[in-house]
Amino acid sequence: MKKLSQFRKQDLEPYTFPGTDAAVMHVREKIPERELRKICGKFKNTQLRYYSTEEGWDVKIPWWNIAGLDAAGQFERVKRGWDHEHCSFCNESVGIGENCFLHENEDKNGNYLFCQKCYAKIKK
Repeated sequence: MKKLSQFRKQDLEPYTFPGTDAAVMHVREKIPERELRKICGKFKNTQLRYYSTEEGWDVKIPWWNIAGLDAAGQFERVKRGWDHEHCSFCNESVGIGENCFLHENEDKNGNYLFCQKCYAKIKK
């Protein structure tokens, strides 16, 4: 991954994070987090988040990423359930409607996301 100092402001694209639908799998059993991580390890090449619930766990991925998963039938669609992203450099949350900046990554299969604070640190 590139360092923040390797970017120039003029090369970044302004972006307002719109949020997106989430695919949510409900694990209705209180299992240890390490066991949940094993389950989540089966979902390759996707962003993933999980949260504890009263019944067990909720596992979320962006809805647009569900097509490639073998377990797609285990997920339910939640409108705008993917409600934030994280800065690629400081992990700051960028929520729905917030302004940030993007730069394509080296593999051309995704983007670096820059929060306002990290953008301000970049030289012109």
